[in-house]
Amino acid sequence: MSVDDFNALVSERIQATIDLEDKEAICNLAGVVFPGDICFANDCPLPAISFRHASFEGETYFRDATFGGETSFTGAKFGGKTYFGYATFEEYTNFGNTTFEEYTDFRNATFEGKTYFGYAKFGGATYFWSATFERKTYFTDATFERGTYFRNAAFEKPCTFKDIQTAPGSAFSLHNATFAQGPVYFHNWKGMDKTLLDFNGVLNVGDIHFENCQWPEEKNRIKVAVEDEDGQLQATRDFYQRMKRKYKDEHNEYEASRWHVSEKEAQLKLLKQNHGSWFLIAMLWIYKYISGFGENPTRAIVVLLDFALAPFVALTLQEVWHHFSWSLDPTKVDAVIDNWLNYIPLAKSKAGTTHGLYRVLTLAWQLLVTIQATLFGFALRNRFRR
Repeated sequence: MSVDDFNALVSERIQATIDLEDKEAICNLAGVVFPGDICFANDCPLPAISFRHASFEGETYFRDATFGGETSFTGAKFGGKTYFGYATFEEYTNFGNTTFEEYTDFRNATFEGKTYFGYAKFGGATYFWSATFERKTYFTDATFERGTYFRNAAFEKPCTFKDIQTAPGSAFSLHNATFAQGPVYFHNWKGMDKTLLDFNGVLNVGDIHFENCQWPEEKNRIKVAVEDEDGQLQATRDFYQRMKRKYKDEHNEYEASRWHVSEKEAQLKLLKQNHGSWFLIAMLWIYKYISGFGENPTRAIVVLLDFALAPFVALTLQEVWHHFSWSLDPTKVDAVIDNWLNYIPLAKSKAGTTHGLYRVLTLAWQLLVTIQATLFGFALRNRFRR
């Protein structure tokens, strides 16, 4: 039997179910092997239908199809490219344990009923661009081996991505996705730290919850891959900022601290990229160097000790240079220490009050040490608050 003749028989069976005019009637195509390309497109109305454990060996087209009843693709296998673009699923839809071996397209699809993609396997690039999920949706234990894109998707009810797995180097995008009555849950995401993530444009990040998920990191800070893409730095900085605010509102200081560092790193890169104010660039760079943006007490205390001891080292070298002697003179040592204490806030020096430019220098250095001590205090507080 030719592929065309086979497809004609399939169409006859579907039409026979439709002709029954019984909403409870199910067109049973379970276990059917479709040997070639098949098309259910062009605004094709479909009754409640079961493709359980069916095998589609060619390209499959459900573009613009309307699934009018409960739909099951449980355990089905799509061996070729699969197209569900602009399809409408009016009732409960089950893609559990379904395997998509190649490119899969759900662009602009509408899921009006509860949808289940549990244990589904997506072997090729998968697009849910501008798809609408009107009821609860589950991607529990789903595997995404190539890029997966939910760009501009609308989640009108909660969606769960529990125990999903993404392949290293694959992309996962929720760019500009919206959550009307979320939330969206990501729990125990395997491979997240090796995935090219894009959450830019997601405004209500407070409706996204991450549990036991490890974000990609570079140089000990969170960094999503889209940060390095052309034209995405501003949006990525804004995403980092929203994530920081999310965890601040949830009183999760540990996560807020991590996102704060990423936000400031992106802000520094953005200023350099846009040729911003060199004063702001310098201030932000100094803030990073002396305290890790207020989050690294170890760095802050090291710099504080550097500031405190630098005048002592300078005064010692000056004394050695001008009055070198192999013998140790306690009087000169006392003089160096007394002069050094002029640079330390709240310290008393026997040398008395300094005058002129030297007075200005010592006061400026005391201010510098005070500021660094304050930054160390803030960084230490932030560490303990975690």
